[in-house]
Amino acid sequence: MAITYAWSFSALDVTIENAEGLADVVYTIHWRYSATDGEDHGASSIGTSSVTYDPEGPDPFIPYEDLTEADIQGWVEEDLGEERIEAMQGSFDTQIAEQINPTTESFSTMPWNESNGA
Repeated sequence: MAITYAWSFSALDVTIENAEGLADVVYTIHWRYSATDGEDHGASSIGTSSVTYDPEGPDPFIPYEDLTEADIQGWVEEDLGEERIEAMQGSFDTQIAEQINPTTESFSTMPWNESNGA
């Protein structure tokens, strides 16, 4: 079973204008990280990542209209770190394996509510 992982982004929170006079500066990214085996089994996690533009830093400012999905994904991956991403992938793999070969189940009928024919 080959599991694929994918990022999606639902919103970007921006500062309308910051102290340097820059407009629409992203400070929070709303993300979803998903996994699927391609056969109707999947898992996902949602979250937010905080980002800060540092005018003294090595990275140039990217105007909002020039941002790409790859830019946003890079910022999220940097914020989360490799260890946390690998932990999410491991959790997704476990959840998908459980969907394929369940080891538990839930009963919605309580034993004391079942009709015993009396």
